[in-house]
Parts: sequence; C-alpha cells; structure tokens
Amino acid sequence: MVSVDFVLPGFITLLTFINVLKSEQILDKQNEDFDFDGLPGVSYEFKVEVNAGDEQCFHQKIAQGARLYVSFEALRGGDRLIDVILRDPNMEILDSQIDQTEGSLEHETTVEGIYTVCIDNTASMSRYFYGSKRIYFYMGTYVTAEWDKYMEEIEGLHLTVTNFTTSISAVQKSIEQAGEHQLQSRMTVVKDWYLITGINNYISWWSGLHIFITVFTSGFQVYFVRRLFRVPNVTPSLKPRA
Repeated sequence: MVSVDFVLPGFITLLTFINVLKSEQILDKQNEDFDFDGLPGVSYEFKVEVNAGDEQCFHQKIAQGARLYVSFEALRGGDRLIDVILRDPNMEILDSQIDQTEGSLEHETTVEGIYTVCIDNTASMSRYFYGSKRIYFYMGTYVTAEWDKYMEEIEGLHLTVTNFTTSISAVQKSIEQAGEHQLQSRMTVVKDWYLITGINNYISWWSGLHIFITVFTSGFQVYFVRRLFRVPNVTPSLKPRA
C-alpha cells in the first residue's frame, strides 16, 4: 500500500506545476462550454482598463458555502486610487475597498447566486489626477462543500479514511494559501515590469533629447569659431581680390 506521506508531496507538486502553466485568462474569451456547477471552484485573472468616471463590474455565479477571494492592484494611471465593491445577489454591499491602490476581499457565501464585483473609477472626476487606470484583477472561488461530499462518499464504502480525509483537507487549505501567495508574487512582478518599462522609456527619451542638444550645440560652436578666425583675402588697396 502506498504511503500517504509519499503521495501527498507528489500531488502538491503536480498541482503547483499545473497552476504555473496556466496563462492569464480574459473574461470575455472563456470556453462557451464552461460550466461552473460541475467544478469545485473557478478563478479569473486579467487586466482591465477603467476609464475616468467609469465603473467596470464582473458577475460570477457562486455556490452556497463557497469561499470568494478577490485581489486587485492599480498598475498605472493618475494617482492609482480606485474603489472595489463586492455585492451579493440582491446587490447589497458585502465588502469594499475605498481609495486603495491595491487590496483584497474575502467572503464566505451563505446564499447561492450571482455575485458582483465592481471596479469604480468615478472618484477620479473630482481629483487632480484625472484619467483612466489599468487594473490587475483576480477573482477565485473554492467550494469547500465538495470536499465534505467526497468524504461522505468514501465513508459510505466503509473505509477507514479519517487520516486520509484530514490530509486532503490540509492539502486543500495549503493549495488555497499557495495560490494566494503566488498571486501576490505575480502582481508584484507585473507592477515592477510596468515600473521598469516606464523608467526605460523616460531615460530613452531624455537621453535622445540630450544627444540632440549636444550635437546641435557642438555644430553651432564649430560654425561660429570658424567664422571668428575667417580672414578675407584682400589686395594691398584693401579691396577684395578678384
């Protein structure tokens, strides 16, 4: 019989490898055959441009008892301050982050339905830093009830799986935490990339300007120095030689 201590590390490594291979998903380009009801969880990760004075909302059907996790970061645009609001199926506000450049929201759902997450940039209309903002956005759900259902099915086979199910629950929690930490690291990498790109463009532009000024100034100086030492060719009568 294969030891649980041997299987679990390999299982965690496999899940981590699969998660690394996943690329960024665009919300409006998902597979039309996707069915949330058949999965224990779902996650979205994308960048979105929110214009000044505008609001972008995203809707997701979430099962009862699921854990919802939302993370965001303003990559660029003005003062980078945005509002993120989480609403329940009745459009009542459950949680919010106001005037933040980055943050996260967590909620344990008690009612199944369509939950709404809105990224609000309307406050920029009244600020000095007016303009659109690019937001890095992640939303994930984990249906913990699916794990309990799995445990009940195993127990129905009269198997002694207490230690195994405890380990599975621990693996589930570890995967969730690892995913959240990985997301934070990825957001930091994206933020640093935009910062480095901006600095590179700034340095390139100013370097080009300085080179142009240096070349122009050098040519200007050479021209006037040559005119300063220019001696006209004249005859003894001070008339220019023909």
